[in-house]
Amino acid sequence: ESRALSSMVTPLERQALQAILFRLLQLGYEPTDGFLETLSNCVDVSLLSPRQIADTLWAIAKIERDVSGLSSVSTFVNGLLTRAPRLHDRYLLRDVPDVLSAMARLEHRLSQGEIQPFFDRITVDAKRYASTEIATSFWAFAKLEVEPDLYTLDALQKRATVISGQLTPEMAKVMMWSFARIDIDPDRRLVMALNKAMSAKVNDPVDE
Repeated sequence: ESRALSSMVTPLERQALQAILFRLLQLGYEPTDGFLETLSNCVDVSLLSPRQIADTLWAIAKIERDVSGLSSVSTFVNGLLTRAPRLHDRYLLRDVPDVLSAMARLEHRLSQGEIQPFFDRITVDAKRYASTEIATSFWAFAKLEVEPDLYTLDALQKRATVISGQLTPEMAKVMMWSFARIDIDPDRRLVMALNKAMSAKVNDPVDE
């Protein structure tokens, strides 16, 4: 039934449904069960672009209430989580940490074979990361309970040290929490930079 409904929806309509969900969550509004069921029944995950996959996963992960009881939505989310790792090399640079973060929020565990391509991608991309991508990457690793390989860890720490002046106290605290969570011994220079960033008042606690 879902695939039949999806075939009746034009690409523009499919894009509109996905975009509406993304904007609703950006603005802090919780979509209704009816909207989520319509989206799930009308949108074929295999037809979504990598950017749409990233945005939709991010939006679903932001929903605070439990929607697992909605069978069509649960099937849709499982489809997103199955397809997302396969697109690791096609995401925009800033989408890679967000995809990992969304999967972590949805408590989706990745196998070594699934997480390693993300490590490889981040190792290459890290030199262009902004502070948000750095902090999000470490947070995602901690929530997923995976320790990045040495190449990925080195690339992220080097970039974090270079742009440490852009790190907010909240970002610095997230990174230190992440290091402790997955038992990483960070570079001494980075620790000094993070301690400096945290010297200002931290507004919000880390979500453990």
